[in-house]
Amino acid sequence: VRVHDLTGLPERNRRPSGLSILANEVRQVFDLASAPLFKAAVVKLTERRFFFLVVFDHVISDAASIGLAWSDLRAIYAAIASGRDPPPRPALQYIDFTDWHERLLASPHAERLKEHYARHLAGSVPPIRRAADERPGAEGTGERKDTALAPFPCHSAFLDVPDAVSADARRTATRHGCTSFIFYYSAFALLLARASGYSEITISNSYDFRNREQELRDVFGMLTNTWALRI
Repeated sequence: VRVHDLTGLPERNRRPSGLSILANEVRQVFDLASAPLFKAAVVKLTERRFFFLVVFDHVISDAASIGLAWSDLRAIYAAIASGRDPPPRPALQYIDFTDWHERLLASPHAERLKEHYARHLAGSVPPIRRAADERPGAEGTGERKDTALAPFPCHSAFLDVPDAVSADARRTATRHGCTSFIFYYSAFALLLARASGYSEITISNSYDFRNREQELRDVFGMLTNTWALRI
């Protein structure tokens, strides 16, 4: 842990200087060939005020890992501050997961999965683009030039589904023998197909192995698997 003591600076300069130090720490890239693939830094502003930074490379962590890390740090800090022993380590560690995963990938079942996805994803599906009349500023022109296609901008979007719509979706999914996830996935694919004019859409998604194996729920590490579904 790198410690930066800024108590010798004028008080008005400590916070901006500390933030600059942390920004520089974040910008430093990891050497993936050398451990550790995480780093921590402490910036001391006063005797009672600090900045604390922890950076993990994504190759060893996922979104759930960040929450686990902060939960563990809070528990360890509280235990040390009160004179108690730190909480015990989880029964399973990331190395146990990687050992199981390596054996899975070497199994006949994994070979069948590879063959399945090789067939399913064979052939190129071009990146999704939108028609010219869907571009900003083209609304209401009455013009459509299908030969002019523009890339979709990349954004994150969040949507709250009303309870009534969610209930209808579950009933429709059940009637067609699929999960709600596949129902929404198909609806999203249909939206993209209509917007782009493509008859085939490939969408990537991620799966957290913690959702499959309860004993992995407290394991820190890259337990997320990315897969592609072609519709």
